[in-house]
Amino acid sequence: MGMTAVKDYFRRLRSRQVVRPWALCAPVVVLCIALPLLRPLRAPNDASDSEMSRLATIEALVEHDGMVINETEFFGPLHKKEGVAGTILVGTKYYSDKPPVMSYILSWPYALMHRLGWDFQHYPTFVAYVLTMLGVTLPVAGAAGLIYRMGRMFELKRPVRTGLALAVALGSGLLSYSTVLNPHAPAAALILCACACLFHITVARNPASGGAWLMICGFCAALAAVVDLSAAVFLTLLAGVILGFRWKWSMRIGGVILYLVGATPPIVLHAVLIVPVTGDLRPGIFHTELAGLHLPSASENGNGDEMDDGLARTSPWKVAVIRSFDRTIGALLGGKGLFSHYPVVIVGLVGLGMVLRRHWPASTKIMAGATIVGAMVVIAASIGPRVDWGQAMFGPRWFVLFLPLVLFWAGAWLRKGHHVVTWAVAGVLLVFSMGVSVIGAASPGVSAGEGEYTVAVAIKKMMHGEEKVERTMVAGRE
Repeated sequence: MGMTAVKDYFRRLRSRQVVRPWALCAPVVVLCIALPLLRPLRAPNDASDSEMSRLATIEALVEHDGMVINETEFFGPLHKKEGVAGTILVGTKYYSDKPPVMSYILSWPYALMHRLGWDFQHYPTFVAYVLTMLGVTLPVAGAAGLIYRMGRMFELKRPVRTGLALAVALGSGLLSYSTVLNPHAPAAALILCACACLFHITVARNPASGGAWLMICGFCAALAAVVDLSAAVFLTLLAGVILGFRWKWSMRIGGVILYLVGATPPIVLHAVLIVPVTGDLRPGIFHTELAGLHLPSASENGNGDEMDDGLARTSPWKVAVIRSFDRTIGALLGGKGLFSHYPVVIVGLVGLGMVLRRHWPASTKIMAGATIVGAMVVIAASIGPRVDWGQAMFGPRWFVLFLPLVLFWAGAWLRKGHHVVTWAVAGVLLVFSMGVSVIGAASPGVSAGEGEYTVAVAIKKMMHGEEKVERTMVAGRE
């Protein structure tokens, strides 16, 4: 095991076809749709608090040699009457409450732009556009290419693999989150990259020489985990795929060790950046005692009073069950629900069932099982009482992390024949999901209000204009 396999891979590229139209089709389509729709281009003054918090850290790292955002261009817009949104307060210094690794990585291209004279003070729209493209849009386009590559697992023809890649990129929510600066889409792309490395080892002529690919796999999985903390579950589960390889147990254990070696640098970088600020590995968002902005609870702002009055006369365990059931239904079928936005994921779940039931390699089954377990863990965490579903973001944003991987397994369903009615139903689900995804990408909706950015709101904004919709919402709240 070593760098030999990687060197051989790139050496063989010379004798291969340089341009592969079917492989490039999905990434090119994603770029053609997303690049004109990037939030800094269409709505330069409509950045969310989370986005401004990350941009403030990027500016601070380059222009102020640290992560203190007090002197940045975004500190003023983040001010609210309750405090400073998206921040934590340590002494008299404000920091972003977001995991810092993504901002640190994007500070490198900003440092180059700043040296060339392109900074947030003089070219804010251009700089934000480039950072969004580099940090989110290009990884999403790359994820589409990875899906095409991984489609070989199902022995699909090239046109079908291209269709699968387009379905995943356009029907799983990736496109919706490819136009704004956020951690969910790049983390999903990194998880796909880690899975692609494992798949490459399984089809390699000499899989035992793929040590470098195992380290790259661990690096991608760990980087996803420090960018989007929900991805930590996949960092753990993907190690089990290595134990399912048809190797000697000594090689399997060695493979896990190499995986952990590759995972170490991103985790160390996260620790170096966050420990001096919060004192531990938890980012500021998990330190409520340091919160720079006090957000009123439902009891403070008057929402949910009737429900609380009714539950006050119910035993505690029944209250917990009722609330968990209500949040679960909302997460799956509500205004921001998984299946109400991307129902084509059902086809991916069917494919997962087919892989787990049929005769597939053990490593493939473990990867499929890791997909299901990881998705269930993220869903369970998202319906917890501390997660705020009322944030003005489009659809089930926490689920974007695993939805592309779940929908990828629809390839197992595609390799079988089906009745024409079944194909029609799947087609309807795909078209609906793709339409919702495009709507999400075309309408940022940051100013929609707390919990009000749904598909219906996005359509109304595009048809009637944003100001009219906002007046209607304000009247409804009053």
